[in-house]
Amino acid sequence: MSSIDRCGYATTEDLESHGVASGLVRVSRNVLWTLASDLAARGASLALSLFCARILPVAGFGLLALAQNIAQYAWMFGDAFANSGYAAREVAQAGPKRSVVTGQIYAMRTAAGLLLALLFFEMSEHVDSLPAG
Repeated sequence: MSSIDRCGYATTEDLESHGVASGLVRVSRNVLWTLASDLAARGASLALSLFCARILPVAGFGLLALAQNIAQYAWMFGDAFANSGYAAREVAQAGPKRSVVTGQIYAMRTAAGLLLALLFFEMSEHVDSLPAG
């Protein structure tokens, strides 16, 4: 039987005996790590943008902004296609062939990443020919 405190809630000892408190600690720890990771990535992106704005000419920074927007839309499409719906459904339905389907999805994501890298490399070739601004 569970022990109830004077406010009508289960006590901490009761929650710990059922593993609820340790689960809440794990969830809160995972949320904090995810938040820290996201903030660090956004902070690094902001710092890199500020650095590029300082060293690139105006036209070069505009080209960088265009490349970032193209990459963002490609990421959004890839995330919707390969992560959210398609990949999860295909892996779940694959059954014993799960490793084959997972390999195909990783191959598609790798190819998309290489194409984006080639796009950035090609655009970076044109930055040197831009007038200083």
